[in-house]
Amino acid sequence: MKTLLRLLQRFYNWGLCYRDSTRSVGLIRIGLVLLIWARWAGELILCRDIRLSTILLNSAFFLLTGLMCVGLWTRVSSVGTAVIVSILFNLHESFRHNHTFLLVMAILFIALTPCGRSYSLDRWLALRRALKSGVPPPPEIGNLWGLRLIAIQLSTVYFWTASAKLYWGFLSGAGLELLVYNYYAGYDYASIPGFSALCFIAAITTVILEFSLAFGLYIPKLRKYLMPAGIILHILFYVLLPIRTFTLTMILLYLAFIPAASVHRFIDNMHAGYQPA
Repeated sequence: MKTLLRLLQRFYNWGLCYRDSTRSVGLIRIGLVLLIWARWAGELILCRDIRLSTILLNSAFFLLTGLMCVGLWTRVSSVGTAVIVSILFNLHESFRHNHTFLLVMAILFIALTPCGRSYSLDRWLALRRALKSGVPPPPEIGNLWGLRLIAIQLSTVYFWTASAKLYWGFLSGAGLELLVYNYYAGYDYASIPGFSALCFIAAITTVILEFSLAFGLYIPKLRKYLMPAGIILHILFYVLLPIRTFTLTMILLYLAFIPAASVHRFIDNMHAGYQPA
């Protein structure tokens, strides 16, 4: 019982009591808005549907996402963006995809953080007020429990995608062979020596890597090896398959696994090392 209580206490401290620099969530906030624009904005321009209800909803989308991107009234605009994208996700059948669902949930989770305390107009205004009042600038610190939810979200994505591949049709490499023939038709790939063996190795490697990413990203000693491997995996998906924004979303959300203080120090060191010409 004591061991269980200690584990629950550690999970509580890790999840709900995570106070650190807000630069990570500020970067994720901006990145998520740019990604949702890249995925949806072209289909939501006002001339596509001139019904009043649709114009109002789409206008709210552009207004709230714009405010969230620049970080003005961020608490309200980020929550409003989360609500709007959830409504649009359910209204538009073409928007309903597991990759888009990842974006929607990430926006919801980032709205639960003080993501406007860094890289935002809210931050700029707070610095101006502090300067006028002669008080120290407000620290870029906050409770980042929403960042923990994003990390768990990524783990579940890796775990279930790897679990979905645990059948012989994929593990044998036949599934990858089918993808190759489907997207790169017009050549007899089976005639290439070792093609089937290569697909078999690629299938097994993909499943092992995805399971490793589901759990290993929480372990600092493994993270430095798994993150580059995961980034390479997603870049290959993006280059070889029509996957669109999913790759950039996953890479962006890797920030949830990097200690926020480390991100803060890295950015400070970059600024310190920059010498204007």
